[in-house]
Amino acid sequence: GFAPSTMPTRRTGSIRHAAAAAARALLLGIALSVPMVAQAADPVEASRAKAGDRAVGYRVVAHRFADGTRRDVHVWYPTAAAEQALHYGGANGQLGLAARDAPPRAGRAALLLFSHGYLGAGDQSLFLTENLARAGFVVVAPNHRDSPGSGSSVRREPPQFANPKAWDAQKFDDRRADLIGLLDALCSAGDRGDDPWQMLRGSVDCSRVGAVGHSLGGYVALGIAGARREWLDSRVRAVVALSPYAAPYLESELPAGLRTPVMLQGATLDLLITPSLPNLYRQIDAPKCELVLRGESHFAWTNLASIGRSTTAAVAAGNPRWIAGYTLAFLDQHLRDVDRGEFLRRPNRSLARLRCVL
Repeated sequence: GFAPSTMPTRRTGSIRHAAAAAARALLLGIALSVPMVAQAADPVEASRAKAGDRAVGYRVVAHRFADGTRRDVHVWYPTAAAEQALHYGGANGQLGLAARDAPPRAGRAALLLFSHGYLGAGDQSLFLTENLARAGFVVVAPNHRDSPGSGSSVRREPPQFANPKAWDAQKFDDRRADLIGLLDALCSAGDRGDDPWQMLRGSVDCSRVGAVGHSLGGYVALGIAGARREWLDSRVRAVVALSPYAAPYLESELPAGLRTPVMLQGATLDLLITPSLPNLYRQIDAPKCELVLRGESHFAWTNLASIGRSTTAAVAAGNPRWIAGYTLAFLDQHLRDVDRGEFLRRPNRSLARLRCVL
């Protein structure tokens, strides 16, 4: 006998070409038949294409809030200017990609109000807030009074997270006032020379407003969506609550109030928050999604997710990719009238849980 590899003939060469073609066809067939759980970037890319220019502008606005304090508000928005590597600073030296203080792009974009976690800051989730702006949203994220970077001298009692029954409409109402005050400022008429929002006001579509919040910020976002009746603001049309502190609402008359579309996100290692999400999910009388990340803690949505890599690199893989992709898909669905139902309902084995009623 002989080895075809050492004594090639026209016949054996044809056989090899045929085998290679068959193998390629088989691999293509397998790729087409297997559920594409790795296509989480689909809504990201589709939203970017819809938004057109993908560049992000970033600025920090010093805003005087209703309580008289002047605090920083971090803002990301679409721009036609060229992006550059941007060192946001902070303890972890986060590296982003944005045009600092660039003018906003022409046209109006949906508005997102972002509320940070307790003792966090408006720039605590850069991989997410920057990515949402890259997909065409305007994102406004204040430093609340409890933020160490707020410069506020107001002191307050500890939150008492272990006693949810003690939480009423006055508890952290200043955070609600921060978000609604910014919404009013961006959506009000008038042109004053000293108005820091004048340049951005014409770039916001005030008929398409959403709220995104992490931890205590999730509590606030749920509250203005109707979980806290006294806080309801009907201008907010969709909410994404990232590991939200929702225990006070589960002690109250929640079923009568929460009728705004809500996405809940949790994590398997977030043992103080995630176990409460199924109960909360059942009581939402509106389009809703629940997503649980594998192997993540309560801080999966913060800048810890992008330590050692840029904001753009962070959303390219792993759980930050799922966070960004599913957040964007849900907001597209309910704020920009883009059908993301197929993606939101598609099984994803990389997640511990995903379910949606749209």
